[in-house]
Amino acid sequence: MSSAPVFIASCSPRKGGNCDFAASLVERTLPVRSSVIRVSDANVRPCNACGVCDSMPGRCTLDGPTVLPSSVSGQLPAKDGAKALFASMTLAPVTFIVAPIYYYHIPAQAKAWVDRTQRFWAMKGESPAKGRAMACILIAARPRGDMLFDGAERSLRWMAKTLGMEWLEPLEFYGLEHASALADSVEKQADICSYAARIFGGLPR
Repeated sequence: MSSAPVFIASCSPRKGGNCDFAASLVERTLPVRSSVIRVSDANVRPCNACGVCDSMPGRCTLDGPTVLPSSVSGQLPAKDGAKALFASMTLAPVTFIVAPIYYYHIPAQAKAWVDRTQRFWAMKGESPAKGRAMACILIAARPRGDMLFDGAERSLRWMAKTLGMEWLEPLEFYGLEHASALADSVEKQADICSYAARIFGGLPR
């Protein structure tokens, strides 16, 4: 197993809510080092469809001027966080994505990160995270919905596939609406701890 820390990405823009709490549960459950990042704090800019990754596979103009060809060089805002997030994913033995459901999908900040995976799709079969795995905990406020998790799951599954990661079946929760809903449910906390332990226990040694 990789000696790099397990990567846990909390994808809610709300600080201190259910996703942050779930991420902390995963971290406390795992018997190894882990790194927890709030994606909304990582300053990930949305893909601007510049097309540079088509001619320079694996590269992205939004990473900064060190990867820019002269034809697109120019003034860029402060450091973008996508490259560091991808680096954590490609090193970690498993990445846990913890995300709420907003309008049948993940929040905009996290979706921007997923979209930035385009650079790896452009590599046409190269797998920067081959041998790694992705597990997801999806949290919805709505108490029901036949396809409530489908959009989020499909995008995250293809993110994993593009990176060459093994996709592991997600854990999904309905009806966790308020910021303290998970903290108030001992049963659901136990489900998360059990899921994290099972995922980690199933990784190759």
